[in-house]
Amino acid sequence: MSRLVDWGRWLVSAFFAVIAAVMIWYALGATPRYAVSDPHQVRYHFVSSALGCGLLAVCAWGVFQWRIWGHVLALTICILTILLDVLFMIAYGTFALNAGLAVPILITAWLLLPSVRAAYWHGERLA
Repeated sequence: MSRLVDWGRWLVSAFFAVIAAVMIWYALGATPRYAVSDPHQVRYHFVSSALGCGLLAVCAWGVFQWRIWGHVLALTICILTILLDVLFMIAYGTFALNAGLAVPILITAWLLLPSVRAAYWHGERLA
């Protein structure tokens, strides 16, 4: 297994884990604002944050453990992120490549590399 495949696995899973941790941090920090305005927003905020955090944490674990579903989930999350970013750029007329768009593009490119796909889909799971 090449270093690009193995180190990429560590970086991609760490990226998803960090984003999940940031979502938890944001959810805990934004609670008082929502609690003052409307109690129903508190529930919605926590449920949506918990689902997002859980999805990203499961994705990080699946990518790290060389699971096929982790590969598919990470690819789906990145492609949806790219599509939503492009749609927002079109809607607001701001066309710029920022970190919010560049990172999912790089992760998608890594996930689509033939050696990475082979590692996930053909059972090559060496640490």
